[in-house]
Amino acid sequence: MDSYCASQQFLDKFPALAAAGTVNLDSSLIHQILATVSTVLEDLQATAYRKPELLAEAASRLVVSTLPILQVALLGIKSEEALRPGQELLHPDNSSSYLSLVSALDSHDGTADEHVLRLTSSLRSIVPTWLNRNEQETVEPAAAASLVLLIFSGPTERKTILDEWAETVKHRPTSRTTVHGNGYFHALTIAQPLSELSEDVASKALLERWEWDTEVESRVAILQSLTQSRILRDKPMIFLDLIAEGLNDYTTNARGDVGSHGILFGPFFFSTLRLSAEKLDRVRPEAQAAIALVLKEGDATQFRKLTFSSKIYFQNLLNLHLMAGFVTSADTGNEDLVIASRAALCEFCESSQENLELVCQALLQNLKTRQGQDRVIVPTLEITAFLFHVKLFQGSAVNFRSLCLQTQKAGYKTGNVRKLEACIRVYSGVASMGDQEGAEAGVQEARKRLGALLYHPWPKVRSMVVDGLWGLVGDQEEAGERLKGVDWGRAGKEQIKTAVEELQLV
Repeated sequence: MDSYCASQQFLDKFPALAAAGTVNLDSSLIHQILATVSTVLEDLQATAYRKPELLAEAASRLVVSTLPILQVALLGIKSEEALRPGQELLHPDNSSSYLSLVSALDSHDGTADEHVLRLTSSLRSIVPTWLNRNEQETVEPAAAASLVLLIFSGPTERKTILDEWAETVKHRPTSRTTVHGNGYFHALTIAQPLSELSEDVASKALLERWEWDTEVESRVAILQSLTQSRILRDKPMIFLDLIAEGLNDYTTNARGDVGSHGILFGPFFFSTLRLSAEKLDRVRPEAQAAIALVLKEGDATQFRKLTFSSKIYFQNLLNLHLMAGFVTSADTGNEDLVIASRAALCEFCESSQENLELVCQALLQNLKTRQGQDRVIVPTLEITAFLFHVKLFQGSAVNFRSLCLQTQKAGYKTGNVRKLEACIRVYSGVASMGDQEGAEAGVQEARKRLGALLYHPWPKVRSMVVDGLWGLVGDQEEAGERLKGVDWGRAGKEQIKTAVEELQLV
């Protein structure tokens, strides 16, 4: 493994070394590198090692790093195609660059290099083994290595390989033992730009598989593979039905529900939501149709009937239930998902006042219409509090008193500590607006609610209220001193009453 890493590091630096003229680029060095990598692949194919998933990952990364060596072997160092590290060239955002390389390779009329042929032949033999794995840390580099194979295969061979992968994905297995690995999904999505050259068999295969395969594991793998490539940005309309179905699929297994993985498309739908209010008349109806796909059936029918230039259409954009789905991705799930979703949300809100109003009004609408549905209400409260924390919600024209009343309704007699904490943070956010014009009633209501929660029977809740109050009055000497030196978890009612009155929380 260490030798793999060392080799990979050298190969990744090769383009820079070549450009600087600090490496001897005679053919013997190029051939030696290719022969060494080929030997590694042949050994892995012939020998059964422990931890095959780790070796597959390491060897895949080695193959990707070998890409510029293969390029030099076939096109020479003076080719018009610039040398770039393999990982950089194969990045989804650089598909035009490797398509240009493919074009140059396909039009190259030089004799085939035996060392390149040996490596691609070895890679052709072992790639199916790698793609039959399911470990996330393995399938992604394996898919990248499979893209190297496609790039350095001739047009006919490339089409044959893509067709084989597509058939593997489309094939309905006769038993669990014949089910292929998730690597094939990733290989097809990452290769889609090349697949475009041959009737886009990649997209067709994925859609066909989704149609008949309702297994949670398969659908999650398909959704994950789609997010790792440019395919959704390049061909969004083709996959809209699939995405809509995935977002509304709550079938569960040990890894969670399919819809929770579909939430990865939150930023995609924010873009669609933005386009639904686009000033260009020809854009809005397309976005309107896309949004309708993820609405409940009755809402979707009504929304489709709206004239896309009418006032009621734009009012409905404020009341859509899309935020009900998005807030869950921005509040729960793995850390990367939360960070990405919240970043997308902030960017959307900061781009215009209209967008900020759209989001804030939708959050308030969630609180009004989803009471009792903690799966939506708690994340809605959390995201509302987050937007106050990043100083965005304060800039909206929301009725802040109404926000406090809906928040109070959500937390009334609840035993959900997380919900109570979110309520406290929303109240604290509103109360922090101080003398902001137009927010006076909301600020007063928020302070009143914080005062009421200071009487809560649970010590933990009272402590959370004090934490919120400290953020409001901690820099005020007299008020700050009033909060210090007291164990508010044990404080009596008279002591609490005195504090509430002195801090004007009534």
